[in-house]
Amino acid sequence: MHPNTFRYRLRRAVDLSTADLADGNARFRAMLELRVLLRDEGTPAVAASVTKTRL
Repeated sequence: MHPNTFRYRLRRAVDLSTADLADGNARFRAMLELRVLLRDEGTPAVAASVTKTRL
């Protein structure tokens, strides 16, 4: 993914969410929710890459 595409998508996700990503606890909660969502959807490629990310 191109860096500009990543930045745009990240800004868009922040705009659409109600989470305050400046808050460390909110970022952690969002990360956990995303991991659970991807695991539950059974998206193997994405879930595998997210699972490899260390806490």
